[in-house]
Amino acid sequence: MSILADLHQIMEQISEETFGADALNKACSQYLYEQNKKPDFNYKSEDVFFLFRYAMTGNPVGAPIGDISEVIGKKAVLARLVEGQDVF
Repeated sequence: MSILADLHQIMEQISEETFGADALNKACSQYLYEQNKKPDFNYKSEDVFFLFRYAMTGNPVGAPIGDISEVIGKKAVLARLVEGQDVF
């Protein structure tokens, strides 16, 4: 399973009421913590956040992903994570 697919599953579990920068950043950090326990996961946090930001905006640099996601909303985040899976 790809990182974007993993993140999609994680983002789906965050409720609409709590979907925001803090919840998203916490969920991504927890994902990285769990994945880094696996010997075949060789990505740093900046690699994963870069990929997420690129899927959200089409640009590798910019605002923090939590802020971006909070502004565009859960529905758009989920759609862009699906679209990003086709690209990456």
